[in-house]
Amino acid sequence: MNFTLPNWKLIEEKEISPSKWFPLFCSKLENTNGTVISDYFHARFPEVVLLCAVTKDNELIMVEQYKQGIGKVTLELPGGFIDPDETPIAAAERELMEECGIKVETEKLHLLGKIATCPSKIKMELFIFYYPEAAISKPQKLDSNEIIKIHQIPIKEISKLSGKEINCSETLAGISFLEKYLKI
Repeated sequence: MNFTLPNWKLIEEKEISPSKWFPLFCSKLENTNGTVISDYFHARFPEVVLLCAVTKDNELIMVEQYKQGIGKVTLELPGGFIDPDETPIAAAERELMEECGIKVETEKLHLLGKIATCPSKIKMELFIFYYPEAAISKPQKLDSNEIIKIHQIPIKEISKLSGKEINCSETLAGISFLEKYLKI
């Protein structure tokens, strides 16, 4: 599909919170009808990988961890930021090893798609990968601020958890891509 609307014009932009956890910017923009918006706040994050790792027994690897944004423990797909000098594939390999102890055979990684998270307020794009025959073979290598419990959930039971125990929009999108790819 070809979009016909032009992008808005960026007049000025200031970083107002140089936090690695939530880099916040204030932009002054002019939209296509000439209206100037002088206080458009948005966050800008690195790109992210999200991993649909499925075991040979058709179980989806998921991670349980606390998320301060909602103040609750969540059940999500493993994933994380892509480092500045890293490819999405290299990040996928690293994240599966760190969070789940899964050694990745690169040729088995399959890109399912790419999505934007809350694009009106957040610049963050996610690469969603499928990895078949995943096997936990090593201990986790978590960052000092991570506490993650691994779950292996039969794929046929995932839909029962969607919108309930699984309520992260990125994870739900990843599961949707996976179900479409596997024709579930």
